[in-house]
Amino acid sequence: MVEVESGKVTADRPRLARIDAARASGGYSAKAALFASCVGPLVCELQVSDMTMEAIARELAMHDVKTARGGAWTRQKVKNLLARGGV
Repeated sequence: MVEVESGKVTADRPRLARIDAARASGGYSAKAALFASCVGPLVCELQVSDMTMEAIARELAMHDVKTARGGAWTRQKVKNLLARGGV
């Protein structure tokens, strides 16, 4: 929740605290690395076959492959996954 307090915008502090704790413990990066290691080889294989990032996103959507957060693939999300390295 975002609120305006005396002219300042503040966010939901408990949620931000949980995010900070997960980042500090490496929870987010560990989950992202695990997801990238599962989906990454498929994405790399599609890229090697000269598909554009948009085409890769469409291919993943066509096969009902969701992003790590359960969303739809976009060109930018494919690019981010490939940029993670070690995929």
